[in-house]
Amino acid sequence: MLEEKKYRPSEVAQLLNCHVSTVWRWIDAGILPALKTPTGRYIILRSHLEQYLIHCKENGLYKPYLN
Repeated sequence: MLEEKKYRPSEVAQLLNCHVSTVWRWIDAGILPALKTPTGRYIILRSHLEQYLIHCKENGLYKPYLN
């Protein structure tokens, strides 16, 4: 089984063409799920990012420009 793609908050910011502090606000607000690694870093699973983008599209929220 292949492991799911994981992104750092900075990578998500780059993909969505937004500032990393925006991604952190989404994480802190529980809008974008993130997992904390044993080393204290945060990662976002590809499936969680896709769910977030679908939610945004369905609800007319933030419209990211995907790089």
